[in-house]
Amino acid sequence: MNKEICLLGFMDKDKREKLGYYLFFAGIMLELLVMVTDNSAYYTIPYRGRILQVAFLLFFCKILLSEYRIYEWLVIIGLGFLGTISYLACDDKYVIRLVVLLIAGKGIQLRKIIICICLVTLASTVIIAFFSFFSISGPLVDIRNYGRGGVETRYSFGFNHANNIHSILWYLLVLMLLIKKNVNGIVGGILLTLANIGLYCLTLSRTGLLITEMLIIGSVWLYYYPFKKINILLYIFSDAFYFGCIGLTVHSAKNSINVSRIEAFFDKLLTGRLQMVSENAGIAKWQLLPGVQVLEHLDNGIAKIFCTYGIIIGAVFSVWIIYLGYVSYRRGAHIFGVVLLTSMCELFMESTFVISESLLCNTFVILALVMMSTDMSTIGGKENGIQEPGIS
Repeated sequence: MNKEICLLGFMDKDKREKLGYYLFFAGIMLELLVMVTDNSAYYTIPYRGRILQVAFLLFFCKILLSEYRIYEWLVIIGLGFLGTISYLACDDKYVIRLVVLLIAGKGIQLRKIIICICLVTLASTVIIAFFSFFSISGPLVDIRNYGRGGVETRYSFGFNHANNIHSILWYLLVLMLLIKKNVNGIVGGILLTLANIGLYCLTLSRTGLLITEMLIIGSVWLYYYPFKKINILLYIFSDAFYFGCIGLTVHSAKNSINVSRIEAFFDKLLTGRLQMVSENAGIAKWQLLPGVQVLEHLDNGIAKIFCTYGIIIGAVFSVWIIYLGYVSYRRGAHIFGVVLLTSMCELFMESTFVISESLLCNTFVILALVMMSTDMSTIGGKENGIQEPGIS
């Protein structure tokens, strides 16, 4: 079971690894191209479907060049089967593309790739905002009723939604923490907090403000108190939070909301997201295997996954997330655990950014690639003299 098998094993191993890296890097760049253009409210890249297909083929070729143990091949076959069923049932390629990307990521060198994703995302965000500010393309301000009690004026800076620009701040901070491992203590935390509050004054994104500040506070805390004991607390709290989100989602899917003060309070706090689940993703629509309706605009990512892709794939997705938390706990990866927790929050409250057409928006994918990489440590704990997770 420990023997590694490569489908193209007749090739020289060094050449296979080098070619595999270039193929994977090219596929990531194509996915990144789609991600940065999809966020813009004005411009969508032509032939985006073909570009994603090419990226898929590049990742698939990387799999052919890689070595996997026998049990890994069995897992690959099982996940590939689920992805194929999802594609055939609802004509949605997300699951099969996700599976192929993750499988292709085994043993990849991720330093330059993460840095490139961060720089390109930052540059494209600045360009889109610049064009919007000078009325070249995309709306600077979005004035409409967001379902929070009246018409609101929120700055979107050329993006599809005001929440998107704030989610990008969180996303960039995630990448920065994977690169630098911390925010340089209390000074860095204060500066990032001011930036977070300043952006909130423009976007009015409560979700973005919450998850970004959670990430800032968590990273500052771990900068000063990187004790191993906190790992078990992060792990327990993350699992409890995720299962709590699942329970709240299932309850919303089974019942009409606002039948009690507690439900009304949570629904108001989440700006109608529970009511949206009750109305659009009722439990009657949940099936074991993927259905035919893709709920693109459902904010609750858990309901979106279980209702669109089926209970089986939803359960596999949940096990994957819990496993990432387990790896974080076992390896003492403090920042890894904090990023995972805020990613759960983003999935629950703003899935339109996480579960988007581009796989790179999904920070669970980034964390999984970090876990499988050869040049990024996912082992922390200063008491052992071992480096925190991040890029050296």
